[in-house]
Amino acid sequence: MLDPCPTDGTLEMGLIIQRTGYHYTAVTSNYAIEASKIYSGSVGTPYTATLYVKDSAGLIGSDKYYVVIKPNDYETKTNIAIDEGLWYIHKTRNSDGKWTSYGSYYASATASSIQAFEINGHLQEGDNQENPYVETVNRGLAYLFTTLASTNIGVQT
Repeated sequence: MLDPCPTDGTLEMGLIIQRTGYHYTAVTSNYAIEASKIYSGSVGTPYTATLYVKDSAGLIGSDKYYVVIKPNDYETKTNIAIDEGLWYIHKTRNSDGKWTSYGSYYASATASSIQAFEINGHLQEGDNQENPYVETVNRGLAYLFTTLASTNIGVQT
């Protein structure tokens, strides 16, 4: 793979935004590669962002993200809040698939987190190369199914 990014040997992630220049930052987690950019323009203006990621062996991968300026209204703000909430939940998952809560009851926090992804269309099936939440949901479900157990409850009077 050709190296399309000018680097100084320490770059781990570069975000190239066509029309607006570029920005580099270090990656601290393989599960939370992120960059932010504030776009300006008229409603409907399209932008193409290309994210480049370089690993420790020097190999570079890239993907394009298409962005369109949306109106500053409640629907847009609601969708931004949902996206940011899901991303936060994704970033705070433990490597074993569980989410922690204020106590030691991990199953409820994990099940609630999985539900948040699934009701927003991020299901267990899918391509984890295109949707980072597929693996997140799979790891959460794997944790639940390996730790939950059924318990018989006697007749209640």
